This record gives sequence, C-alpha cells and structure tokens, in this order.
Amino acid sequence: MALLPLKLALVATALLLASLAGKRGGHAVAGIVSGLPMVIGPVLGLMLLEGQTAQVRTIATAALLCFPGMLLHALVFAALARRGWGWPVCIGAAVLAFTALATLLLAWRWPLPVAAALGLLLPSFTMRALQRQAQRLQAELQRSGQPTPSHGAVPLPPSELLWRVTAAVALAATVLAGAPLGLPDAVSGALLALPIAGSVLPCFTLPRHGALATLRLLAGFARGLHGMVSFTLVMVFALPLLPPAAAWVLGVLAAALAAAAAQRL
Repeated sequence: MALLPLKLALVATALLLASLAGKRGGHAVAGIVSGLPMVIGPVLGLMLLEGQTAQVRTIATAALLCFPGMLLHALVFAALARRGWGWPVCIGAAVLAFTALATLLLAWRWPLPVAAALGLLLPSFTMRALQRQAQRLQAELQRSGQPTPSHGAVPLPPSELLWRVTAAVALAATVLAGAPLGLPDAVSGALLALPIAGSVLPCFTLPRHGALATLRLLAGFARGLHGMVSFTLVMVFALPLLPPAAAWVLGVLAAALAAAAAQRL
C-alpha cells in the first residue's frame, strides 16, 4: 500500500501519454500506446524492486493466461459501439466478457506454450478484424453522406484530458488496491490484465468522435498489445534465468520492438 500512490501516478502518466499521442497522431496512435504495457510494466518493476520476484512471475503468468480476455474486451466494445449502443453499455458488456473469459482461463490453467503461441498470434487477427469493421463502417458513412473522422490529429480539450486521467486513476485504484486484501497472485494478475487505458479511452472517444473513431482506436489497441504479450512472455520465461532488473529491462525492450515490428508490418 505504501507504493500505491506511486503506482497510481504511473497509471496517470500512461493515460496522459496515450491521450497526448492521440492528440498528435490520431485515434489509432492513441490505441497503440494504450495497448503497450504502460501499467503492468511499471507496477511489476516496482514489485521487483521490493524483492517480490516469485509473485511477479505468478502475476505475469496469470496476465498471459488471461490475454485473450483483453482482446475479447476490445471486440465486444467495438461490436456494440458499431451497433449504436452508448459507452455505458459497451464498457459494461466488455468488462463482463473479459471477467468471464479470464475466470474460465485461470480455472483451466491451460499450458503456457499454448498461451504464449496464441498471445503472439491473436493480436494480429483481432487488429485486422477491427480494421475491416472500421473500413465497412467508413464506407457506410460515406454512402450515406455522413462525415467521417480524419486519421490525423485529434482535438483534446484540457478538461477532457483531466477527466480521462481521473477515470483511469479511479479504475486503477480499484484494481491495484485489491492486492493488499489477500487476493491470490493469479487474481492480481487477472486484474492487472484488465485494460485500463483500453477501457477509459474508448469511453471518451465514442460519445465525442463516434463509432468509427472508436474502432480505429481499438484496432490500434490490438496492435499495441503485441508489446504487452512480449513483455509478459519475457517476465514469465526470463525471470528464472536472469537477475530481476535485467529481465525487466529485457521485457521493456521486447515490448518496444514487438510494437515497432507490428507497426511496420
């Protein structure tokens, strides 16, 4: 609990960076940044500084096992947004879908090699599915003569930025405060796998910019998750072999390289 304010400050910084990236580069860029391990990475790094190496590996393993739930979260939000539902229904259904699938996957405890293989493959399929949905929706809007959001910079009033950061910190406080309550490390891993930025940003994007912008954001989020899965893979498999600091730095480098490679491809 002593480090909780620092963890929340890191969450606020991550959300701020993702929002500013979107302001400069567009909704897809904001999604890519929000999909990176900008919350779980610093949190696990702080835990390693506290000497909790075994707990970090358990949490990273649980996050890797629950990874398909993050993708389902994005797909459910996108599907409902495209059908005209408001953000409360979209985020409620997305979180329920994530929780149900994450609970099932944790109970199943499926083999790590299978989880790793799916973690490396599924983000690309999810990204392409969301991009196709965005293209179809854009074509529908153009046929009906409705305006479509640009791919470039996005206006972001300071008041909205403040509300985004506040919502992210509130959600993160709910998630991170569960650790001192005696929850198992596997459950903590599942909670950290809940996409905080991937939940907050779509809820602000949908009412302000519409479903098409939200689909672009979530497609970028799926692309950024290549970095997330690479980071958790390194934490799971490198921690038993390397000093904790070296494993964490290697995980961050793997996340950055994976996200860059996904962007180029």
